[in-house]
Amino acid sequence: MSGKKQFMRHADAKAEIMNNGITKRILSYDESLMVEELVFEEGAQSKTHTHTPVQIPYVKSGVFEFTAGDKTFVLQEGDTAYMGPEEPHCVKCIKEGTLVVAFSPVREDYL
Repeated sequence: MSGKKQFMRHADAKAEIMNNGITKRILSYDESLMVEELVFEEGAQSKTHTHTPVQIPYVKSGVFEFTAGDKTFVLQEGDTAYMGPEEPHCVKCIKEGTLVVAFSPVREDYL
């Protein structure tokens, strides 16, 4: 992968409907780091999945139930989590909201 998105206006970030009430926008990135925004409708959830990049979600708004490995926890506005490389994880939205998620290195499969 080459290139970077140094500046990204929210209005210019392409919204992609992922599945069942989750909208993704890729924000700034380079080879070592990526930031995305995920907007969830209440009840929306991801499938359990893994990936190589470390993932750190920040709860901008709403309430979310995260499962990472064998642990399940509920996070709300201002909280963060850590999902290590290849750690199985998923998220369910309890109260509609937004996550700002950092990946390191970049999720090349998203570009």
